Amino acid sequence: MMKKRFGLLGLGLTLVMALAIVAPGYAAGPPNMVPAATGAHSRLAQQPLQVGMVLSITGTGKAYAISDQSTTQTASITITVKVDRVSLGRALIAVTGGSLTVGSDTMTIDSGRGIVNFHSGRMLLKVNVKGTNGTMHLVLYGKVNGHLSAPLGVGASFTVDFLKPQSKLAGKYILEFLGTTVTRTS
Repeated sequence: MMKKRFGLLGLGLTLVMALAIVAPGYAAGPPNMVPAATGAHSRLAQQPLQVGMVLSITGTGKAYAISDQSTTQTASITITVKVDRVSLGRALIAVTGGSLTVGSDTMTIDSGRGIVNFHSGRMLLKVNVKGTNGTMHLVLYGKVNGHLSAPLGVGASFTVDFLKPQSKLAGKYILEFLGTTVTRTS
């Protein structure tokens, strides 16, 4: 008799718990839907960078020899990138060309990929560089100065600080480009 009561009590509690879990889902109604994107009201249309934009990245700075960081040379960089894809909060970019000069050695930038995160204000580029020693990998990690306004117009620009030790030309130099200008060209 006692087992029967505990069994019924257990069954009753199981049903109550099942209803408590399922019922609030029905009571809440349909989930909040984001309104359909229309023209300039689209969330993606309000992002600072849009698919197809072409940006020019130019700056000067220092190159520190990896073997002896007290040895520095002047460095300059020019990169052209195109925005490939935009999602909420970030843009994927493709490197289409450019050059990197360290001291008197000029290297050609031919390809690469990157990402710009609008929320954290970070930019990361991974680039292939061709020089007299063959192909090398260039990594540029930067922080956007200020906040990107939405959307970036033609001729408008913002600045990025590419920081050391994260920015480097593999096996040769640690790079630092402060105040690098990123300008929308088209």
